[in-house]
This record gives sequence, structure tokens and C-alpha cells, in this order.
Amino acid sequence: MTYSASGRLERRTLTPKPETMVLDGEVLSIERDRKKLTVDLASQPEALAFIDSIRGTLTGNRAALERNYLLHLAGSSDKWTLTLLPSEPKIAALVQRITVSGGRGRVRTIEYLQADGDRSLLTIEPIESR
Repeated sequence: MTYSASGRLERRTLTPKPETMVLDGEVLSIERDRKKLTVDLASQPEALAFIDSIRGTLTGNRAALERNYLLHLAGSSDKWTLTLLPSEPKIAALVQRITVSGGRGRVRTIEYLQADGDRSLLTIEPIESR
């Protein structure tokens, strides 16, 4: 996953199937199996709130996170966990909980527990450690 301060996110998945997802502003583009889908998230406020959980965390924008989530922070600056619980029923219909963990000013993982029981885990590593 690549993030730029302008709010642009790019995620490349290699397995089980190659996929590229780019979020630029409020436009989400997904490319998979040589097909491309573009969605304007301005018309999907619940999905935008879900995606803003990533952007709000990466930018440290507490106010943005608190618009849609109840926050719980635990740990120390060396090893912390931030749990986001949806405060809006429409968002809770999509996601049960988001758990972000990291340390020393860096986000390391973002785990999504979806309302249907599916789970997704993003691991973030600095480019210089590769």
C-alpha cells in the first residue's frame, strides 16, 4: 500500500489474484482481470467513511475519525493499538471493528472485521526496509 499526503492511496494485491486499487480524493478505481471499475464515493457515504478510517489514521486526523467511529487507544508510544468502533448504524452494517496497530509514529497493521464476519489484514512496511 502506498499513501501520499494528498490523500491518495494505492493498494496492490498479488495473491490470490492480482488487483490494483487506487483511491484519489473521492474516486475509487479497481483493476482486476484486465477490467477496470471506477466508483465516485461521494454517492456512497458509508463506503467513504470506511475508507476515511485509513486516511484519518495515516494523517493523524482524530476529528475525522471521531465523525464516524468511537475510538479506543491502548499501549505505549512503542507499541500501541487503536480500535475504531462504528458509531453510525449504516457504517456498522459494513464493518464491525477496525483495529490499527503500530509503534514509534508508524502504522504497522490495519485489520478490518466486517459485519458479515470476513476479516482483512493490511500490513504496512516502510519502503526503505525492503
